[in-house]
Amino acid sequence: YIDDGITVALDTPETTGLIARAAQAVAMALFLIFRPLAKAMEAINRPDILSVRKMLAEGGLCEVVTFLGWLINTRLLTVALPEEKYIAYSNQIQECLAARRISGETLKSLVGRLNHVCFVIPDGR
Repeated sequence: YIDDGITVALDTPETTGLIARAAQAVAMALFLIFRPLAKAMEAINRPDILSVRKMLAEGGLCEVVTFLGWLINTRLLTVALPEEKYIAYSNQIQECLAARRISGETLKSLVGRLNHVCFVIPDGR
């Protein structure tokens, strides 16, 4: 399944009619990009490309959303780590700085986390 998608729409009095359409944008895009299923005529039984259940549960429009591990606030125009990730990342950095030695796996984990943070701070690499 492809079940992570995000829609951004400007909510003003002039765009009120577009908001309902924007809520369906991810599902529509997926169904337009991928070939339709012929259900009973398919040689191989394939599930739908979209998990409708998950999209209905998580795909609503909102101003603040955690998407792919980032807390996105469209009202304040900010992108941040969620609090629990911030704490976990900070703790791991402090533990690595305090230790005399760290394992290769711990170092790989730390580098991976720092690379994740650098997606929103490109000059941090």
